[in-house]
Amino acid sequence: MQIYEGFIRSKKQLNLNNTLKNPLAPMFTKPLFSAIVTVPLALLVLMIPFALNMHSIATPAQLVDFIDDKLVLSLFIILIPLAIFHEIKNMKKKRIENNFPDMLKKLAITNETGITLRDSIQLMARSDTNILSKEIKKIWNDITWGLEINDSLIRFANRLRTQVITRSLSLITKANESSGDIGEALIVAARDAASEQAMRRERSMRMMIYIVIIYISFLVFVGVIFVISTTFLAEMAAAGEKMAASGSSGGFLGSFDLDAYTQLFKHAALIQGLSSGLMAGAMGEGSVMSGLKHSIIMMTIGFVIFTLFI
Repeated sequence: MQIYEGFIRSKKQLNLNNTLKNPLAPMFTKPLFSAIVTVPLALLVLMIPFALNMHSIATPAQLVDFIDDKLVLSLFIILIPLAIFHEIKNMKKKRIENNFPDMLKKLAITNETGITLRDSIQLMARSDTNILSKEIKKIWNDITWGLEINDSLIRFANRLRTQVITRSLSLITKANESSGDIGEALIVAARDAASEQAMRRERSMRMMIYIVIIYISFLVFVGVIFVISTTFLAEMAAAGEKMAASGSSGGFLGSFDLDAYTQLFKHAALIQGLSSGLMAGAMGEGSVMSGLKHSIIMMTIGFVIFTLFI
């Protein structure tokens, strides 16, 4: 019991040391961990200017006008690192899945020559140079530490947590349990993994048109409200000023606030950009998190247009 407790303490200390050496490492594994840093930073960006200028803010309209751009900046501070870490993790996952069928084919080829699965893994751990090399070495380390081959493969699947790898390794471990001859199971698993990758690429290409449509819809939306803001609303504001100058109350036009409507349209463009981007990620890549990059692009377009050109 004492040995086990000592092992747990050593493992926790090792994890802490690794985190201190590379603080960004947990964020590459779980991108949401970036919020631990970005959310407090975003709150500081929002709250410090507010605290310094609190005395000059007298009405709700002044409050909205003051925090408007700072709120957008705070949102970018949270979303941009989250999107970057998610995309890096997603790219690594795709590279692993793309190389996985080749790994299974190599295992099948070596198995056909009479080499056992254990020796095949040892051989690949020594020779492989692709992105799966590190994971294969972990599998071999587990085996050398006394784990059964099936258990080490299950640990490998649990580390990566992808549907293709989990399904393929489940087939291989069951075949290995029933008989030592798993050559056919390796070939079937390799074909299945390759077929799955081909289907995903085809689906991605087909869904690309929907992402393009979402971008076009957003640009049309922003274009329409841009034209309304620079022509129709500007004319209404000018008409209201003329009526006020002539001594007439002007009714609705007399109290027309161009800045308020422009700000309203700006918020509409930002909300539309955020939601459209998330929808593009869900439709195109099957993940709302993958839509963050689209949201950031669209929100930036809307923010720049309404900040610089209106």
